[in-house]
Amino acid sequence: GNCRGLTITCLLFFAAQQLAWAQSESALTPALVEIRVAALLGDGTAEDSEIVATYKAARELLVGAEKYEQETLQYLDALTNAPVRRAEIQSRIEVLEEVEAAAIPAGLEREALDARLIITRAELNEASGMLEALNRRLATRERSASGIRARLAEIQAQSGIPVSPAVDTAAAPSLAEAQAWRDAAAYRAQAAERKALSARLDSQPQRYDILALERAELELQQRVLSDRARALEQALSGQIAVAVDAASAGIDPEDPSFVLAQELADSDAQLRGERIDLDRRLADVRRDVA
Repeated sequence: GNCRGLTITCLLFFAAQQLAWAQSESALTPALVEIRVAALLGDGTAEDSEIVATYKAARELLVGAEKYEQETLQYLDALTNAPVRRAEIQSRIEVLEEVEAAAIPAGLEREALDARLIITRAELNEASGMLEALNRRLATRERSASGIRARLAEIQAQSGIPVSPAVDTAAAPSLAEAQAWRDAAAYRAQAAERKALSARLDSQPQRYDILALERAELELQQRVLSDRARALEQALSGQIAVAVDAASAGIDPEDPSFVLAQELADSDAQLRGERIDLDRRLADVRRDVA
């Protein structure tokens, strides 16, 4: 009977501590701690003094707690919005599957073809870089999950009773208050990290499913852009051949300048063809390096 009563008393005490901590938590903010630090420094307290260092430690812990709280919201949001994100990406994939990548508008001049080819190659490089980064993220999935579980176990082993310090905004700074705030901030940071890690772990399957869909979209985009680049290169090669014929067509073959004109046209065509080939190789190198 006594053991049971003691257990109930401990549970009630712990619940009361949780409630008090939750109430004081909202009042204890980095801005309030910063006011204490400013007051101490304004009164001539050394910046490396124990009291200032303790207040600063409390402030850093509170900033860290707020960061974890934001992460928790982001992971929960990712979990909630996963179906919408999945539908959006799938819709874009379906549009890409209908794209006629190799269809080049008729009548484009060489300069316009050249400009389109430059833009297409730039887009291809960007898509390839994004795909490489995405593959790296997907490759770390299992290692990431293992690390999260290990950290959660570590936090669980360290967790203690919540600290609920008095928060009196009008009080003068003191070492006792600084230490109490630091301890409360440490508990809050640890609790916030635990929630963030749990939310991250819970949302991981949904988030990685989204990443896998994004990878499929990028792979399709890469194929479309590659096909478009090849079609533009072929169109440019055709333009060069037409230019060669036009250069020689207006000159009488009996004219002494005909041979020179033909040689110049052939040389121009060769140089332009080499440039197309060189640009393609450079694009491939950039894509491999990205």
